[in-house]
Amino acid sequence: MNENFIGVGDRLLDRMNDLGLKQVDVSKATGISKNAMSNYVSGKRVPDTVGIYKLSKFLSVSIEWLLTGEEQPIIKEKTSSNEFQILDRIRKLSDYNLMRIIGYLDALLTIEKEYSEKNVLSNSLYEEEATENGGEEA
Repeated sequence: MNENFIGVGDRLLDRMNDLGLKQVDVSKATGISKNAMSNYVSGKRVPDTVGIYKLSKFLSVSIEWLLTGEEQPIIKEKTSSNEFQILDRIRKLSDYNLMRIIGYLDALLTIEKEYSEKNVLSNSLYEEEATENGGEEA
């Protein structure tokens, strides 16, 4: 069992790089000060219990991995800073407004799907017409 917590800063930095994040992004999203983040990443300090919890949740890694490196990160996918900004704002919404946002997103996805299907259909019609005309543009 590893109990000396060496390398927390390196793991933080590696995970932030995996996700395309800067210290300021993590600081804003977690409420951890920029100075504290700098100390954590540089290895000058190890985060306190609350800091470890916030960082593990935000970076989608286990507390054990963050402290000891003995377990792999939970999520490996790259998340854009826009996605983190959206998530940060969504977490501040009331349940009522959260449900409104979900409805709005569903409507947007439906519109995009319909638009995409129309484009596929119009491209197919264009190709059929060109074939009927001997390959000439319509």
